Amino acid sequence: MNTGHILKLAFEDFGFESLYELYRNTYKFTPCGPAVGALVQGIDKEDRWYSCEELRTLPSFMEMAAKGVKVLRLQVGSIVEGLDVECDSVVVELTDPDTFSKNYWAAVDAVNEEACQLWDETHGCPDCFGYGEEEMHPIDPECESCGGFGVVI
Repeated sequence: MNTGHILKLAFEDFGFESLYELYRNTYKFTPCGPAVGALVQGIDKEDRWYSCEELRTLPSFMEMAAKGVKVLRLQVGSIVEGLDVECDSVVVELTDPDTFSKNYWAAVDAVNEEACQLWDETHGCPDCFGYGEEEMHPIDPECESCGGFGVVI
């Protein structure tokens, strides 16, 4: 089974037909808005990473299968707004469809958890825990001013 078929089977329950659709839906429906990259073989002369919006230029999963294009691995990462700090990226190797899908979503969860933790530690509003205008401080989950969401950037 080639990688186009593995990807199609791994994400068919979600209706995704391309890496771009996978990325856009992951970004849109995950609080940290993770970045997704793919190491692809068979389009350029050399293996190449395609990230986020560049994934739009890649063929659909079934076109990949027909053309012999291979996705060697995916990578999930995130930058926390207002900090310019990158979360640890997680690389997901292609395996069988079920394992790959589980590993991909586990990677998304791990990156999201780290990004949310960094956000919660640094984006309190002025009323959170009484810090006032001090730049970086934790969010108070019971703050009445921001409702426990912190500052909005």
